Amino acid sequence: MAGQHKTYDAEILVVDDEPIVLNCTATLLRREGYTVAEAVGGEEALLAFKKNQSTVKLLLIDVVMTEITGPELALDLLQLKPDLKILFMSACCDSLPNALQRCSLIVKPFTIRDLVRSVGQLLAKANPPSSAGLPRRDCLGAGH
Repeated sequence: MAGQHKTYDAEILVVDDEPIVLNCTATLLRREGYTVAEAVGGEEALLAFKKNQSTVKLLLIDVVMTEITGPELALDLLQLKPDLKILFMSACCDSLPNALQRCSLIVKPFTIRDLVRSVGQLLAKANPPSSAGLPRRDCLGAGH
């Protein structure tokens, strides 16, 4: 296996309404060996999720999108798959509903290393070999 890409028993659905950000993020994750589905916006994300529901373990989603917000879409998908892991991407995070206050968040712009570490920790938490995982953040911030 030396020299080969790592493979993971997980699929990630990446959702962003900016095609360049979507493509770049998905490509980076594929280079790390992850199986990735992509969606530009909410409608496409719902279709992609339903098509891959049995294998999708992580939703990597932008908070601010035009047709539906990331938190709204995340809540919809959690209804379909309550154990879905969610990692929000945002330059700001101040509009999450109470049901998503304790979410995982990666702040844009992020480095490749930060993205890979955050995704890896969340997926390890989905199938925990140990209790280590990504720290949870109160996305609304203290006192908001």
